[in-house]
Amino acid sequence: MVLLATGCRPTPDAVVRSAREALPGGTEAVLPWLAADARALLEAEPAVRAASGKVWKVTPDGKLPPGLLPAGEVVRPTVVGARATVVVARGKQQRSVLLRREDGHWRIDLLAMPDWWDHIRPK
Repeated sequence: MVLLATGCRPTPDAVVRSAREALPGGTEAVLPWLAADARALLEAEPAVRAASGKVWKVTPDGKLPPGLLPAGEVVRPTVVGARATVVVARGKQQRSVLLRREDGHWRIDLLAMPDWWDHIRPK
């Protein structure tokens, strides 16, 4: 007898929910849900920050901002090929989370999100 196991891979909206739930656990907890380029940037940050005399910072205090992934109800996930957009609504406000498929898994395309750049822009 041969058993074949096929795993269900999380949908884009499930990835957003999971990453949002992981956010309070810190950057390390969110990394698995991010695209490879964002993971590489965030993993390199501590060493680069230390080498720069704490001048170069990608995130405030080395942590992802809590408002980076919007809270609210997922109202409209849209998939087009290897890209997805998950619209999250809270009241009348709607924000989008961008994802892309990497190695068959949906990952948050953090570096493509305008909200990311708003969060790291110097105040």
